Amino acid sequence: MDQKTIERRTRGLGKMDEATQRKDYDDLMRQHMSIRTNYALMGIKKTDERGHCYGDPFDYGDPPDIECKLHRIVFNGPYCSYPDLKNQLGSLKEYNPSKADGYQKHCLSNVPGFYRSVATWPINYRSEPTRIELVPRRRIEPKEHKRALIDLMYALPRLQPSEVEYAIDIRCRFAENVVDLFDLFSRYLWVPSKKHVSLGGSQVERGKDGRMNRILHFKSTNAKKRQKNRANAKMKLYERGPDDRKVGKCWPLVVCDGLRSEQTVRRPRLLRYSIDTLYDLIEHPMFWALNEKIYRFEEFKGKLPKPWEYSSFQTEYWRVKGLGYNMGRGQSTIDCRQLIPLRTALIDAMKSFDREWEMA
Repeated sequence: MDQKTIERRTRGLGKMDEATQRKDYDDLMRQHMSIRTNYALMGIKKTDERGHCYGDPFDYGDPPDIECKLHRIVFNGPYCSYPDLKNQLGSLKEYNPSKADGYQKHCLSNVPGFYRSVATWPINYRSEPTRIELVPRRRIEPKEHKRALIDLMYALPRLQPSEVEYAIDIRCRFAENVVDLFDLFSRYLWVPSKKHVSLGGSQVERGKDGRMNRILHFKSTNAKKRQKNRANAKMKLYERGPDDRKVGKCWPLVVCDGLRSEQTVRRPRLLRYSIDTLYDLIEHPMFWALNEKIYRFEEFKGKLPKPWEYSSFQTEYWRVKGLGYNMGRGQSTIDCRQLIPLRTALIDAMKSFDREWEMA
């Protein structure tokens, strides 16, 4: 039901008072939003009992296809000698990075299934002598990822994780389902302490592929505070497709097959969860503990704005709070009931990852 249809139906209620018309309009819009939410949820791929990702999309008993993973991990270490690094990590191939990062020497280390870069000889004396970045090149199992970290620990045991990127992939059936799911997350997702939401991507191209994917950044508005408090995590949500269909740093919308959310947790916050060394990360990556609080789907209650009156709960929350409303949970905001099963599925996927990692 589109906006014009709703306005035409409410226009026929001429003899009703304004309060009754408003109530009928809200009921129609609530029904409309419910249908859109159900349609977006039905676009998520389901998995059957054997774990195959082609389950019946209309069978609510099949779990959605959600995958949790550790993506980009950055380590720092007190290794100053380039020959020693070369002896420990094997052959290193030097390259020139696309932008300056505070190090003079950059190398690539050959690890099957991973992209591993090594940077040393820092320009600033305050920087760590060595920085190593590990990123999977393809879809890997927790066992394979854990094995790569263990090999790195044996080679360089004094490494410490400085940033860990926790990623969640939600796979959809078609590209239009990715668009609906992205809009759903944008409208209802609540990420604590992030006062600003910015939308990037979705550039319109004249080629046959149409627009590119969209990306949603959650961040603090105060850049100085963000720089001072390095414990603040970065959070982003974006439409994505297969890695081999990537065009530069983006994907054409027509090849998008899922939604990814990424939270980058820095060292001060990792320390709060007892992740100090590389060994600690291998033992317990703490996926559920570090992520379960940020995946909430909220809406306002009472006379506050309705979901169809804004496009982002995150932005509207801080606007309403600035007007002086008490924004405590249960007083002004409540969980979106339709999305409680989705949040439950996300939490179950996090716990499943922790169990698989522990058993790997």
